[in-house]
Amino acid sequence: MKGTSFRYLAVLLLIIISGCSQKDDLPTDINLHRVILFSAVPLDYRHLKRDIGGECNFERITKELNGDYSVIGWAIPSIGASSIALTYLISVNTNNSLRFGLAQKQDRSDVADHFKNMQLLNVGFLARFKKSDLQSGSCINIYQVYDQTILKCKNDLNFKEDGIEPCP
Repeated sequence: MKGTSFRYLAVLLLIIISGCSQKDDLPTDINLHRVILFSAVPLDYRHLKRDIGGECNFERITKELNGDYSVIGWAIPSIGASSIALTYLISVNTNNSLRFGLAQKQDRSDVADHFKNMQLLNVGFLARFKKSDLQSGSCINIYQVYDQTILKCKNDLNFKEDGIEPCP
């Protein structure tokens, strides 16, 4: 009888413990989605050849309530592309220190509609930066991992506190 009581107690304890969810303890703020910058292209992509090309557009940089920044835009390998980039990398060049991070992909039906190519639906990118990672005067660029190549956008962005412009 004691063995059975012990098993019931163990099962009850297991049910109680498994009923607790860790997700209740996780913060849900925007900080979970920030770009983590590395001093080089992430290892998974270093073996790929590099080229300059594709079509891309930085649409805006938004200052968030917590003082951080969001960079939003889109990038495509070409207007008539039959497939799109698997991954977007974003670079930040500050004081000759070039760092890379992964940007989040986003659906952009407006881009697909504009180019009349529904293959271009998921070509948007979003990158959220801590204020300390995106200093005024930083040059930002977007890279597309496409067809065993890292395509660097021809246009880069010079971030200033009061706006954006091409890098010098």
